[in-house]
Amino acid sequence: MSVEKYDMFKNRLLKNYKHRYKQAKRQNITCWRLYDHDLPEFPICIELYEDYIYVAEYNRRHGMSDEDHDAWLIGCKDIISEMTQIPLEKMYLRVRKRMSHREGQYEKEEAVVTSKIITVQEEGLKFIVNLTDYLDTGLFLDHRITRKMFSEISKDKNVLNLFSYTSSFSVYAANAGAASVTSVDLSKTYLKWSEDNFALNQL
Repeated sequence: MSVEKYDMFKNRLLKNYKHRYKQAKRQNITCWRLYDHDLPEFPICIELYEDYIYVAEYNRRHGMSDEDHDAWLIGCKDIISEMTQIPLEKMYLRVRKRMSHREGQYEKEEAVVTSKIITVQEEGLKFIVNLTDYLDTGLFLDHRITRKMFSEISKDKNVLNLFSYTSSFSVYAANAGAASVTSVDLSKTYLKWSEDNFALNQL
């Protein structure tokens, strides 16, 4: 890939970082999305969790050889690290594949040597995220505005959260004063994760 393309990627990251970092600071948010396939040549999603980076490459037919693709990934990671000032050792990479229904959420990643589990803050609430063991981290950052909107209509309501995943919406509702909150999910792992999120927020 040409130097000009990498420069475009670098400039976009710099622009996004300056704006969204300040916004996150003002809102006391320690997890936020920096980039999401803004440029067609760079089909990746970049999210920051505290001082860690989570990078998901969208699986597609890129037309590159294995060697060229590896070089492209290295170039992307170096630029991301440079723009965020977060070392490569704190960067976690996943390939996001197309999966039917909710299959991806329930599949554990293979060959994870050491799990990386941290706590992040959003709108005054705390959530546990896992950067290594699953395709998704446990908190969908692109749902933050929706979670806040949901909390604003939850007071004194009886809330039923089906397919609740790690129950971030449920935590928002309970914190907002819902009369009752019931979270339902197929996975015992995520139900336990939900309980931990509630306990973390003393709910």
